Amino acid sequence: MSDRASVEKMDSGKKNSPITESIAEESTVMLDNVPAKCIWNDREFDEGQQVECDGQVYECNYGHWVIQK
Repeated sequence: MSDRASVEKMDSGKKNSPITESIAEESTVMLDNVPAKCIWNDREFDEGQQVECDGQVYECNYGHWVIQK
């Protein structure tokens, strides 16, 4: 997706999806019952959407925010 949302730092008092490092291409992923949306400070984002916080970009991937390098 080309439009990247600018977001504030994660607030521990709000709902947030976990952040993970980049996923290796050869990783095995269990997809059963995996949420397709991500949450950042109670705000919902669709699969593949990106957000930017303090110069770091994160992409929603199977319910996790994946750090983009």
